Amino acid sequence: MKNESQILDKSIQKEVQSILGWTAQQWAEFVEQCGNDYLNVLMPEYPQVVSQITRSSIFWNWWRSHWERRDIEYLEQIDLADDRKIIDVLAEYNEMHNPDILAQALYLNGQILQESYAAMMQKILDAQNKKLVV
Repeated sequence: MKNESQILDKSIQKEVQSILGWTAQQWAEFVEQCGNDYLNVLMPEYPQVVSQITRSSIFWNWWRSHWERRDIEYLEQIDLADDRKIIDVLAEYNEMHNPDILAQALYLNGQILQESYAAMMQKILDAQNKKLVV
C-alpha cells in the first residue's frame, strides 16, 4: 500500500494552512481530532470499537482522502469569495469539517469495520489464551 503522502496532494494542505495561518502540526492535530470526534459521534455507545478503528491505517487513509476532498471544496469556496476578509475563513473551515455534520453524511466502508472487528476479536482471543496458559 502506498504511503498516504504519496496518495494525497500536499499542495492542497499547504494552501489551506496558508489561508488559516496554521503550521503543519496544527493542521495535522485538527485532522486527527476531527477524525476521533467523528467516530465518537458516529458510535457513542461503542468506545472500544472507536479505539480500535483509530488504530487502523485503513481508516486514516479513508479519512484523509475524504478530508482532502473537503479541503478542495473549501479552497473553491474561498476562491469564489471576491474578498477573503468578508468571510471568516476559519469558521468556514470548521463548518466544512464539523464531525457532527460529517457523521450524518459520511459512512465508514465495510473494510474499515471488518479490519477493526478482526483486530478486536484477536485481542479477545489473545487475552483468553493468556488466561488459559497462566
